[in-house]
Amino acid sequence: MSLTLRTLKGSRLTHAELDNNFIFLEGRDIVDMNIIAGNLVLTKDSGGALSVSLSGFTGGSISGDTYVTSGVLSGSTLNLTRNDGGIVSVDLSALAGSGATTLTQLLDTDITSPSSGDTLTYHGGNWINLSEVNLYFTASSNGQTYFTNQLPTQPKFPTRTEFWVNGQKQRYGTSNDFVLSGATNRDFVWFNKNFTLFTTDELNVKYK
Repeated sequence: MSLTLRTLKGSRLTHAELDNNFIFLEGRDIVDMNIIAGNLVLTKDSGGALSVSLSGFTGGSISGDTYVTSGVLSGSTLNLTRNDGGIVSVDLSALAGSGATTLTQLLDTDITSPSSGDTLTYHGGNWINLSEVNLYFTASSNGQTYFTNQLPTQPKFPTRTEFWVNGQKQRYGTSNDFVLSGATNRDFVWFNKNFTLFTTDELNVKYK
């Protein structure tokens, strides 16, 4: 049994498919754990099990209250340092499964090189970078209304773009103040006929 995704099926899920999805997810719940022959064995509700080797237990003798003081993840190995100086190395590779380990291995992603600190979400069949771009710029000439390729990257949600002129928030839409245009929505267009942009104006756009 596996998950049936509507984005892959291309149509609504049947009641049976919805029920099977819930049964599948419930079966992956961890209901018990035991240490057997040096392995941490996690038993799933479906009856299957995940086994994590604890053979990396090294250093120090256990006496009195012993507890973990710090931990460092190195690749798929979690190194836990105890208060007595001992180190427990836990191999987590069994938990990773055989799925994709990098974004480039996913068939429906348009992000292959996220930056440190970026926030990604899976939306509508691909991965989207939700990290906000905060851009300050000025008009190159008084009265400028069209800014070609002003945005450094393509917005994922163009109509949610926010724009300020000298700290005053403007409204999106051709009947309001501004819109994004061009094949990749990186062009900025000023529509407000009642306000002329000058080179001294501080322009600020935020988008995701």
